[in-house]
Amino acid sequence: AEPGTVVVGPETYSATLELVRYRSIGQLHARGREAPVTAYRALAPYGRPGERRTTPELPFVGRDREIETLRVSMEHAFGARRGLLMTLTGESGVGKTRVAREVAALARFDHDAVVLRGRCMPYGETNIWWPVAQLVRSATGLVDDAPIEEAREAVAAMVADVLRDRAKAFDAERVADGVLHLLGYETPLSRLPAERASSEVTRSTRILLGMLTRRTPLLLWLSDLQWADDAVLQLVDDLIDRLGRRPVVFLVTGTAAVYERWNMRPGLFNTVSLSLDGLDDEAMALLAAEVAPGVDDDTRAALVERAGGNPLFLEEMARMLSSTDDADAQVLPANVRSVIGARLDALDDDARDVIGDAAVLGVRGDRRALHTMSSYTHSGSDVDAGLTSLQRADLLEITTKTWAFRSNVVRDVVYDRLTKSQRVYRHAGVARWLEANRPSAVDTIALHYRQAAALVDDIGSVDGIEPELASQAVDWTLRALDRHGRRSSVDQTIELQSAALDLLTPGDDRRAAVAASRRDPGACPAAHRRQGRPAGCRRGPAGRRAARSAVPSSAGRQRDRPVVRRARPRRP
Repeated sequence: AEPGTVVVGPETYSATLELVRYRSIGQLHARGREAPVTAYRALAPYGRPGERRTTPELPFVGRDREIETLRVSMEHAFGARRGLLMTLTGESGVGKTRVAREVAALARFDHDAVVLRGRCMPYGETNIWWPVAQLVRSATGLVDDAPIEEAREAVAAMVADVLRDRAKAFDAERVADGVLHLLGYETPLSRLPAERASSEVTRSTRILLGMLTRRTPLLLWLSDLQWADDAVLQLVDDLIDRLGRRPVVFLVTGTAAVYERWNMRPGLFNTVSLSLDGLDDEAMALLAAEVAPGVDDDTRAALVERAGGNPLFLEEMARMLSSTDDADAQVLPANVRSVIGARLDALDDDARDVIGDAAVLGVRGDRRALHTMSSYTHSGSDVDAGLTSLQRADLLEITTKTWAFRSNVVRDVVYDRLTKSQRVYRHAGVARWLEANRPSAVDTIALHYRQAAALVDDIGSVDGIEPELASQAVDWTLRALDRHGRRSSVDQTIELQSAALDLLTPGDDRRAAVAASRRDPGACPAAHRRQGRPAGCRRGPAGRRAARSAVPSSAGRQRDRPVVRRARPRRP
């Protein structure tokens, strides 16, 4: 890249396309790459950190009950002049902003309320008061980089207009200084101790907003509160408490992580807290028809299933599908991976170990299996504590006996984040335990041995993994093939025959029997198991293809039957 410019490749471009404006600069020969790659020059962000470009809005579906609950609560708040705190939490992309936008529209059109919005930033702002400052700035009409002279004039005019006959009683000049300090300008408060300055900011903001409620109902919307500074959380606490008998609604959105740092103290205000689950299949199907109108029904159904009720995931996967001719409905866009990855990064060690085990076991399963797997793979992890953390993070659905991923997409990302060595230990451990304790689970044992063998073939020997692993993969695959042949499960038999042929070495006599049965899928060569263990397994690309197709991945290609029958977790 030229000095002062930023150039990115296709993956970064795809992950940030909605955040940054780019211009394609054609093919470049990047360092460390043999083939040229398409490059893009970053021109400018569409907004502040985390803000996306404006796109056509999708139909608002599947949230009737949530909207009705919030509508009734807001109607009472404005009618009874009783402050209300609305809290909306949920995973990224589940629709918190869209619900909040609908609530704000109801406030404007049904109650003639003034809506002021502020957004907390994950980074990039030196003014700790930024979210609340945005609320006030939107009321003044000031732009972000307005010079101090313009800001002082606009703030003084607004304060005089709002206070009117109470200007002298509240000391309008003092209120204006507090508001200017809130907006991030140098004022006499800058020379005061931080605690004193914070107290002045709280007083000025409370007076300004409180007096504004004498003229009109207010809806104050703060989004992404999990990123707010502690000083902002304290200011929000004080404002809600002091405005408890005014026609004001505080609408805050964020992830569940906000509750780890902020719990509103009781006061004169009412509270409504909603945790948004993913949309149901019917609502997701309606959205899929909008975002992917040109794809066939099967592909659209695959998008809905993998999105797991998350509208953002659905929209991003559909966008990727439409952007390239050879895109796969199972491929995850980079920005979807980053959203999930950020949630996984916030987990403690026990939770990471447990969810990694769960991703290897399947979409859902028995809690006892996680305890058993933990003892085989990384003894010392507190499985129950990990499950509690994962339930709190809304990544797994937990009952007294079972666990289930809330989204298949999450499972795939978790699996892909495991190192290949970690996957080998887990797959081999599951296979060995089942072989010793449940030898009738032929399909599952064969699947795990194949997955482990393919990974070892990729990375070479792994400490603690016996060299006979490849032979075991062949033996159990042939047993599974024999079993499915007898049951006349033609599709599964063909898949297993392909896997067996890739695993068997060219000199193994059993290849001929498997090849013959492949021409007649209804027949099963039971003899191939009675000829003893194979001399070895084919290595290289063909051997890797044999098992990799069954491994959960971003491509989601699982040709073999998964460890646990795929089923969507029931939503409450």
